[in-house]
Amino acid sequence: MSKIFCGILVFFFSLSCLSYGIQSADTNIQNSEQAKALVADMLNGSLQKINVPGISDKDVKDFFEEQVKTRFALDKLVKFVLGPYFPKLTEEQKNKIFVPCFINMLVKFYTSNFKEYKKAAFKIITVRTISGGAFCIETKVLVPGKKDNVLIWIIVSTNDGFKIMDIIFENVSVRTIQKAEIRGAISSSKNGFDGFLQSFLQKYGN
Repeated sequence: MSKIFCGILVFFFSLSCLSYGIQSADTNIQNSEQAKALVADMLNGSLQKINVPGISDKDVKDFFEEQVKTRFALDKLVKFVLGPYFPKLTEEQKNKIFVPCFINMLVKFYTSNFKEYKKAAFKIITVRTISGGAFCIETKVLVPGKKDNVLIWIIVSTNDGFKIMDIIFENVSVRTIQKAEIRGAISSSKNGFDGFLQSFLQKYGN
């Protein structure tokens, strides 16, 4: 193989690598913008909703229920909080008991916490890529007369686009708290996993 031909191969290989690098960088920028937009939309919508004059608790709950159903990575979260217990779920138990109750669990937490942000504004501080193509987005919620609250959002890629995997309130991970509560309840259940599901239903069922 001639030196000239080898040189040509190296040249085109270098060009293809450069092109791949540019495309990867562009894709990452696009993805980070989508992840950032998801967080901004969630915060904007939530702050606007809780500041509607005379809004009822039911309307606030319904709003956050819709956010959880559409903006959160529920399939991934269910597997995360259950861990080794996930295979024990039948499809019927998953769809009729655990997922609806888990959604209510999330709604209860976020409704309670976001109510503290009346008349607040927010700003996005940093966006960085973490493992698995996920994004870590740091935000500050600015509440008049109170200390600024730092919220860190973990945004992951799913088959339905980018979704919220976790929100860290002042260094406290919501999904980690829920994992501890759920797995603790399972391990302490006197009637095994099925007994846990019935207790979970009683606590978080409609």
